[in-house]
Amino acid sequence: MPNLKTLIYTLIFILITSMNPLYAQKGSPVHINHYNQFLGKAVKEGGLSQKQAKTSFYLLDNFLVSLESVSETEIESWSRENQIVFWINAFNALKVKQIISKDLKESTTMDEVLSLKNKKYSLQDIRDTILRKGFRDERIMFALFDGAMNGPVLKNTAYEAENIDEELNQAVILFLKEGSKNKIPSAKKEIALSYLFEDFAEDFILNYGSYENLHKKYSIEEMAVLSFLVQYGDEETVLFLKEKKYKIIYLKRNPKIRLLD
Repeated sequence: MPNLKTLIYTLIFILITSMNPLYAQKGSPVHINHYNQFLGKAVKEGGLSQKQAKTSFYLLDNFLVSLESVSETEIESWSRENQIVFWINAFNALKVKQIISKDLKESTTMDEVLSLKNKKYSLQDIRDTILRKGFRDERIMFALFDGAMNGPVLKNTAYEAENIDEELNQAVILFLKEGSKNKIPSAKKEIALSYLFEDFAEDFILNYGSYENLHKKYSIEEMAVLSFLVQYGDEETVLFLKEKKYKIIYLKRNPKIRLLD
C-alpha cells in the first residue's frame, strides 16, 4: 500500500503531464519519451551514430507517427514555449529520419515532409514559415539540426518547454564556442562567421538592429549580428568585437554529415 507522500507525488506528476501538450493524448498521442530514448542511443557529443540510429529507428518513427494525431489548430492553442519546442523537436527528428532512411552522407535538401492531422509541412516550411517568421527568435536557428558538419549540433535530449529559454541560450553559446563554425577573435584583421549569420542575417535586425548605430564598414544586418555576438560571446570575443577593426568573411556550409560510424 503506497504511503501518502507517494500518492501526492503521483497525483502531481499526473496533473503536470496531463497539462503538457507533449504528453496530451486523446489522452497522450505524442510519444516524446520515444524520441528521448532514440536520441540517448543514437547521439553522442553532437554526432549521429548510423548503427545505433538504424537499430533504434522504430523509436524515432513512433515519435513522428504520433505527431500525425495533432492538428494545426490544437498546436496553436498551446503556449508559445510549447509550440516552439514542438516544432524544434519535429524539425530535428524529421531531419534525422531523412538522413537515416536515405542513408545520406551529405545533407543538401529540405524537402522531407512531416504529416500532421490536417496538413503537411516540409523541413523548409517548419524552419522558414513557422519558426523564423512565426516566432521571430533568432536563437532558434542554433537549435535546428540541419545536418551540416559545421552546423548546429543535435542535442541528445528533446527540447523542453519549461527550460526552452535556457536551452536556446546554451545552443547559441555552444555554437559560438566551436572553432570550426566561427573564428573570433582572429590574428588577422578579419573574423570568419558561420554561414548561418550570412544566410539569416535579417533575422537579427528585430532584436539587435539599430539605424542609430550604423557603421560605415558594416551593413545594418552585420551590425545586428555583431550586437548579437557581443551579447553571447565570451570576454575575449566581446573585447575584440567592440574594436570594430576587422573585415567580416563567412564560412561556407559543409554539407557532410557529422556521422560517428
